[in-house]
Amino acid sequence: RRARWEPGEGHPDPPAPMPSRGAGGSQAAPTRRGCGTQPSHRVWLNLDPCGLACAAMTWAIVIYANWAVTLFVVPPWLGDSSVATYVLLGVFRLISFLGLFSHLRAVISNPGAVPPGARPTDPELGERQCRRCQAFKPERAHHCSICQRCIIKMDHHCPWVNNCVGLSNHKFFLLFLLYVCTLCAFAVVLVAGRVLACATAPKQASGTVDPGKGIPSTSSSRPAVCHVDAGSAIAVVMLVTLAFLFGIFTLCMMCDQYPALQDGMTMIDRYQARDRAGADSASIRRQRRSPGAALAEVFGGRASDGFQLHWLLPTAVRYPDPEAIAGYSMRTRGRRLAPKGAPVGGRLGAGPAGIDSDGEAEAMEDDAAGTDTDSDMFHNRRRF
Repeated sequence: RRARWEPGEGHPDPPAPMPSRGAGGSQAAPTRRGCGTQPSHRVWLNLDPCGLACAAMTWAIVIYANWAVTLFVVPPWLGDSSVATYVLLGVFRLISFLGLFSHLRAVISNPGAVPPGARPTDPELGERQCRRCQAFKPERAHHCSICQRCIIKMDHHCPWVNNCVGLSNHKFFLLFLLYVCTLCAFAVVLVAGRVLACATAPKQASGTVDPGKGIPSTSSSRPAVCHVDAGSAIAVVMLVTLAFLFGIFTLCMMCDQYPALQDGMTMIDRYQARDRAGADSASIRRQRRSPGAALAEVFGGRASDGFQLHWLLPTAVRYPDPEAIAGYSMRTRGRRLAPKGAPVGGRLGAGPAGIDSDGEAEAMEDDAAGTDTDSDMFHNRRRF
């Protein structure tokens, strides 16, 4: 089964070009192993202990919220088998799934690392070298000291996703913030609904007989929706506290990301523009985008396409012109690596090396074009 090229997922770097095939056979591509952020690693995953702990904490909080809502909020309020209970819990778990899946995609997706051997799309502009990588650094790339790579359109390194937020996983990061913020607000609304139901529920009257006088008397008791033991009360208080803290945090992060969706400039670009005070105004102007183009860089497609439903789903991002977005050339003289049957251009751009079910790269000669497609950000992997 042939893999398809999707931006923002899979291998950190494309397979290195192989020597020409001789008459005696072909040479296998270098084997990728393990997790990490270097070209030799098979799966992109930052092994920073702090980042791994923050990512695990995020999952633990969402799982705890589902546990608390399922046991102590909705069923005691609406009943164990009512239709409303199934609907509310189903919506809550759907939002949780979308949030966790978006988080997972943001964690294990290549954020847009510049591949070794990359060159500018326009040689006349010259090659800007990274002092740490000692390699070509595109205009919109910044070096991350934690990932140890230059990242295209790097906004910041987020410990909560244990990864850089760059061109290829910016969409997943924003969806993670959106769904977690929505989940926190939904949890608070559910708890408030149960409290309101307890406050407005009529008290239940029970008849008793006074043993001394033998006169019937009446007393009132709390309705069943108000019955809360100490353990469930602590669980609900913790749920509300976490929902307020992380809801406000994710809301602030979304507000902080709003300017990047307006003109396409990342947080680092804004800080540099403010510090330079116009020293490199031409470069800054080139990085600014219209609102439509800025949204297309995050969610994929063309600026004229407008809103599409897949923007709300953690699906792969596709660009009509990957080289123009990335800022480096994906073609080198000599050979071209492309999957058999994969489209060239269009949504996938010029396709790099294909990987079959055995993980073996297959090179194909292209003497007519004399080109070689090489991409890191638009790497090859089976669908997630």
